[in-house]
Amino acid sequence: MAASGLFIDIVLPVCIVTAFGGFFLLLGLSRLLYDYVERNYGTMLNKTQSISFMVDQDLAMAYVGDIWRLTRTGHFRRIESGLWRGLFTVNALIGILTTVALLVLALGFLGLLR
Repeated sequence: MAASGLFIDIVLPVCIVTAFGGFFLLLGLSRLLYDYVERNYGTMLNKTQSISFMVDQDLAMAYVGDIWRLTRTGHFRRIESGLWRGLFTVNALIGILTTVALLVLALGFLGLLR
């Protein structure tokens, strides 16, 4: 049995829950934001072109990349509603938390965190 410790008892479960929860929250919120932008601000959205014509954009989750690009470039600030601009910020924070959780998991399994 593995020795108890801060990483195994606390950090590992928190990172797993954060990674899974953040991933699904990111998917759902990105889809909601994508639909809103596509419906109301269609010219602001440069839809990602898939390499293969056999891949559906929704199945390939290209909308996550499109929302990420709007957030990274700051073009989402042109949206008039403060609620939707806030959701872009929340989406970015969820993405950061998910990335940090996955990074801590990877470093922990590589033995770099003890």
